[in-house]
Parts: sequence; structure tokens; C-alpha cells
Amino acid sequence: MSRRLAAFGVGIVWASSVLLCGCDRNPDQARPETGSTGATSAATQSAADPALPAETSRRPTGVDRQDDPAAPRALPKTHELHGWIKTEPVQVFPPDRLAEALFATDLADAFGTFRIRKAARCAYRHDSTVAQVLLIEAESANDAFGVFSIMTPRSGVFHPADGTIRVVTRESGAVVATGWQGDIVAQIRCVVQSDAGETALSAEQCEGLLVRILFNVPSAEPPWLLRAILSEKGEMTKVWLVRRTAALTAVGHPVLRQIDPGVMDARLGLNGEVFLAVASVPVAKGERPNIIWLVRYETPADAQAAGQRYQQALQSARGALDANTITDEPKGRFLVGSWTADQESLQNLLPKFRTILPD
Repeated sequence: MSRRLAAFGVGIVWASSVLLCGCDRNPDQARPETGSTGATSAATQSAADPALPAETSRRPTGVDRQDDPAAPRALPKTHELHGWIKTEPVQVFPPDRLAEALFATDLADAFGTFRIRKAARCAYRHDSTVAQVLLIEAESANDAFGVFSIMTPRSGVFHPADGTIRVVTRESGAVVATGWQGDIVAQIRCVVQSDAGETALSAEQCEGLLVRILFNVPSAEPPWLLRAILSEKGEMTKVWLVRRTAALTAVGHPVLRQIDPGVMDARLGLNGEVFLAVASVPVAKGERPNIIWLVRYETPADAQAAGQRYQQALQSARGALDANTITDEPKGRFLVGSWTADQESLQNLLPKFRTILPD
């Protein structure tokens, strides 16, 4: 069965009427799609090969026997892959050693605001392509998507065939493929190492390995906050999901870096138990995006209290962020607003957004 994301933008529909449903996941269906990140890759084949062919015995042996006993099952063994060989065994890192596992250690503090069970690192090789793999297992799908949103500079593309959300970029000669599925985030950095000289690095080959890893992860619906704050074309809107606003200040966005995390968490009542969703919604060509946000609280009283705190703070606004902030009246357990009131005045999204929120 196929899944669909809810539409949000100029043509808004309530996400709960089009929630994704479970499906029988087939690794052939989960291959990269032409038009988004490349053509289908042969790297996405089933993990359940009934028997290894005779020529497999002549392949270089992987280092799978050296894997940490706590290695996530999502990281495949050499014999489960087509063409890839595990060249570095799986190492597992507890949450207090997360920085040791990350490709970008400057994000360690931001990731520390989420609830993470463990991280794992390993490496594979396919001919001259070397893939460094990072996998993070979170306590919830919300936490995993939050990590994904901070980790990726661009919005993700939803792939209904396998339910994953993926981003593929090129950074300093490397292909970086990042994906979310359930409570897992995986990121792969692929580079070419060849004595014959530099060769073209296939983005679809790297993404194919990512898809193969995510295929081993139980599927889940994207977090409801994402479904509720998604544009008509999901790849056009960047969405962040956080427990604490300190995570937002790490992404380098010109509006988000104006946030004082301690002050903003107190205003919004971000106590570590509720999530804040923020979206950068395109307005028009040449215009800055509209930065809108949404919090769903435990009770309507919590939403009312947060709304009152924010309004009181805006009456004595001192900084540029407060001077350009607008909030709507709480509705049930929800509070919404924009940190770009000038752009919101052009787009007028908050009233439309209010209509899709349940009472």
C-alpha cells in the first residue's frame, strides 16, 4: 500500500485525513527514484540471499566477525550486499560518546538535546568507492527525525515506495546521503579512492547503500508535526523538529541563530517533553521565506499559558527577532506563530494553518 504526506502551503489539507499507512516493503521498490536523486541503483537488493553463488567465495572477505556484539541489525553484513564489502567493523557508541561517532562534531551539543539510544560507525567499499556509515538510533521517531532535520542542510524528499525521507548532496568531492526511517537516522559519506586517478562518483550508488540499510528498519509514519507543517511539494519546505531551541541555533540559519535558547524555551514551555516544529516556507521569487512554528502541548492549559507568556514578552520586545514575531491565539493544545511577521503579512499562512488544527 502506498503512503501519502499531508499537503501544506497555499493549498492546505489536514494531514490526519491522509496519514500514511503501512505497506509490504520490497527492497526493489525502495530503490532511488529517477528524477529525485538519480536512477535505480543495483545496490538495493534483498538481504535474504538464500545461498551465496560460487564466485562469492573469491571476493575479498569482509570484517563482519569483528563487529561489536551490539551492532544494529540495520547495518548489513558483507554477504547481504551486492558488490559492497565491509572494510571497517561496526563500532557502537553510547549517548555520552556520541561526538566520537559523528562526521561533524560541531553538532554534538545539538544532538544532545534529543533522546538517543546509541550510535554506530562502520565502512564499506565498492570497487574504488569507500562509504563511511553513521547510524543513530533514537528513542522515538520524533527524536530520529529531529536529528535528521538538524543534520541535513536541505529539506528531505519523501519516497512512498519505502516510507523513507532522504537527502543526497555533494560536499567537497564526497556524496553525502542521509535518510530517516522510524527511530533510525543513517548518513553515508562516499568518496572515490583509486590509484588510477579520480573517477566520477555515483550518487545513486551511495544512495543505494543508504536505501539498503534503511530497508532493515521497521517503517513508521513521519512525525505528525511534519505532516501538519508540510508544503504541497515536500521537497520545497525545510522542516526542523526539536525538543529544545538550542538545537535550532546550531543550523546557522540567519533567523534561527537570533534565538536565545534559555529565554525561548521558557516562553514556549519547552520542558523536554514537547516538540517544536519550525518550517521555512517559500514566499515568492526574490522574497525571504516565512519562518513559521508550531507546538502541540500536553493540555490546552499549557498552550494558553505559553501564548500568554509570549504575548507579554512581545509587549516589551527588545531584539530584532521579537520585533518581527507574530503569534496566533492558542487553539486547543496548539500554539502557532511566525518569526518573520513581514513575510507572514504577504503569505497569510497562520489563519489557514489554524483551520487545519483540531480543537
